[in-house]
Amino acid sequence: MRAAAAGDHDAFGELVSEYQSMVYRVCLKITGNRDAAQDLAQDVFLKAYDGLPAFRQDASFSTWLYQITVRTCLDWKRGSARYQQRLNAVAVQSRQEVPVDTPEQTVVKKERSAELMSLMESLREPYRTVTKMFYLHKFSCQEIAQRRGVSVKTVESQLYRSRRILREKGDALR
Repeated sequence: MRAAAAGDHDAFGELVSEYQSMVYRVCLKITGNRDAAQDLAQDVFLKAYDGLPAFRQDASFSTWLYQITVRTCLDWKRGSARYQQRLNAVAVQSRQEVPVDTPEQTVVKKERSAELMSLMESLREPYRTVTKMFYLHKFSCQEIAQRRGVSVKTVESQLYRSRRILREKGDALR
């Protein structure tokens, strides 16, 4: 635990191996969706990794990780419920059915999403972490700056550069 908090990637990998099934089970129980549970489990470990230096060890690591897991899943559920409410409100206002993607559209969206995730993973630090925090975890620039111990301008600059890099890499694939 201390080695992981000190930045030892192998030590953190051991923690992930030890707790990944517990985190996934909790995510699956809360969401009821396997894909969402897998995505959220990854988010939980990203948040845990980012928060390790601040972990005070007042409680056990598993308790701390469990709290992160539950909060992450509940945030997802709240966001998912709000999105569904907005879709339903729009449908009621316009008296139209909520549009449903065709199977082909669903496949294309999943492929694009996988391509974007792959491009995001190819970013070097700090761009990868800042981009994930902003787009995947929905942190504001202010929140990212506080968590990373940098200025808001630095975060904005890193996001700008990461978007440019992603755009260039995306264009190169086409």
